[in-house]
Amino acid sequence: PIPACSLLVRHALAVTRLSQHAENLRESTGALLSQVGLYVHACEEYGLARECFERAIAVAESLYGTAAHPTVASRTNSLGVVLQDQGNFAEARDCYKRAFALCEAIYGPARDAAMGPAHRSMLTTPSRNLCQVLELMGDIPAAKAAYAETIEIFIDVYCWNHSVVAECLNGLGQLHHHQDEHAQAQACFLRAIQSEENADEPVLGALAQYSRNLAHCLVETKRFEEAMKFYEHALFCDRDDFGPIHESVAADLAGIARVHRARSRYDQAHQCLDEALAVWDNLK
Repeated sequence: PIPACSLLVRHALAVTRLSQHAENLRESTGALLSQVGLYVHACEEYGLARECFERAIAVAESLYGTAAHPTVASRTNSLGVVLQDQGNFAEARDCYKRAFALCEAIYGPARDAAMGPAHRSMLTTPSRNLCQVLELMGDIPAAKAAYAETIEIFIDVYCWNHSVVAECLNGLGQLHHHQDEHAQAQACFLRAIQSEENADEPVLGALAQYSRNLAHCLVETKRFEEAMKFYEHALFCDRDDFGPIHESVAADLAGIARVHRARSRYDQAHQCLDEALAVWDNLK
């Protein structure tokens, strides 16, 4: 929380309760409610954030109608994020579905809309959020289908070599991994690595994470030497991104130790675990 902003919240809410009845102030009222909603959500005041976004959506619908308008779509997606953080996953799912349907109604299919004036986030954010909430709900078949559809949308909007494509591929890979669908998981992780390696703006630590996930999967299928290569790649990337003292570095070292142990190389395993423990001790 920012004290100066927090002091303004109650004034802003008081103003909007008056201004929402003025025809010529509805657009400004909705914008102010949305901004207050974003701020109080960041302050983890979820109940108040929900109220702000529900009011902001109602104002937008009174201005633009309920059919299809980017402001309604954006605020509906924001309400979904708040509901998800409250643990209201079914309501959040419905918000994301509505936001995505509105975006498609406004801009058309992502493949065509990506060439138009639509902001990329309008084409991608609701679908990405839908994947996450379906996963949280434990609806794995629906989550897999949503991830597969979202990956295609992201490829249409961003092309192959982009970090958000890699992130979604990794998410789908994790679902397959948790279901012991190792071949599908390995394919997803490998594609995520390739996308992240060639991304114009790579995300710090992401390449190592995807390499480590692939290594975990390879270990479970007893492909130990291949797993070692990806653990070592993850270790190199994490040290390059974060330096020698970082929890991800410790995780990579523990993974390497796991492979050494599986191959009965106990001295090397012991050495790697000692290094991992030393990293953890320095983090405390």
